[in-house]
Amino acid sequence: MRPYAPLLVAAATVLTGCASLAPTDADAPSTAHSPNVTTPRPETPTPSFPAADAELIVSLDVIQYDDGSSTREIGFEDGAGVVSLFESLTGANPQVEEVKEPYGDAVWYRLSHFDGVSVGVDEAGHAFLSIDEAAVGGVPIRTRAGLAVGASRQEVLAAGGWDQWDADGDGVFDYLGSEPRDVEGTRSLTRPGEVGREYFLFTLDGDIVTEIQWGNDFSDI
Repeated sequence: MRPYAPLLVAAATVLTGCASLAPTDADAPSTAHSPNVTTPRPETPTPSFPAADAELIVSLDVIQYDDGSSTREIGFEDGAGVVSLFESLTGANPQVEEVKEPYGDAVWYRLSHFDGVSVGVDEAGHAFLSIDEAAVGGVPIRTRAGLAVGASRQEVLAAGGWDQWDADGDGVFDYLGSEPRDVEGTRSLTRPGEVGREYFLFTLDGDIVTEIQWGNDFSDI
């Protein structure tokens, strides 16, 4: 099973890629298991000095870098390419963290931490993101629906989002989902009888988005 992110929140018990045991709430979040921090790579990349109108646009499958005159697209199946893109944009080596499998000592995925984003790459080379800033290396980063860190609750809901999980039970949802797609061959753990789906998961502080991650409602680890 392919992991999704270090601190991803599942629509069911946990997100794909989460490694700790899930809380009892069916929609509760989970965190990564037994990370081991390693040293950054020794060679410092040269920053690309992006154009003023450059932007990064992410879907569940690809990330696009649009510099105003051309667009470069990297699929998330090319994890090394995604890491290289952020090295170029930031001019920095990431801090790399190894995350172990939930029920063993084998490496499950590696996280490359940059200012504003963490890139997880699993053993098959697939990547996923955890975005916690509105820009990376001075380049705005958003979803295809135009949602970014700093967006309001109302903006996410207006873009087709939904309430996902109320972490503290106060009646105000702390996590929202949006931009879903069906995943054939899976079954939802929260929508009985329906095909499972992947989506962007938005963490909120009050009514403001503080993090964007990958989520799904069919994984139980």
